[in-house]
Amino acid sequence: MHQLQGRKLILGADIGREGTLLDSTWGQNQAVKQATSYNLLVGANIVESERFRTDAALLLGVRENTSDCPASYLGYQCYANTDPDTEYKANIGAVVNFSFDRLSLGVRATGESTQLLAGFRF
Repeated sequence: MHQLQGRKLILGADIGREGTLLDSTWGQNQAVKQATSYNLLVGANIVESERFRTDAALLLGVRENTSDCPASYLGYQCYANTDPDTEYKANIGAVVNFSFDRLSLGVRATGESTQLLAGFRF
């Protein structure tokens, strides 16, 4: 997350491992695997003092839903070693982050998962 200079607006990016993906590759049929989501964060700084700040952002993105391809008879992942077709679903959520000096703690919640965030501000 990055706050634009002179503004309360915050922009960011997020990649998360959340939810499930139905995988029909490598000879599998609808096997359940961990999905990946790719998201943008748009928010604002709510409170800011010399040592403490609170930020909140809306999380908007996509999450893997299914991965499928025609089976290969030669042992490859897909026929003629082509990439699988991956379908995506919308991913919506929120992020709230609290910072004290350089320590940062927060919560990230979507329809698929809730995660605790911990890190350092620089």
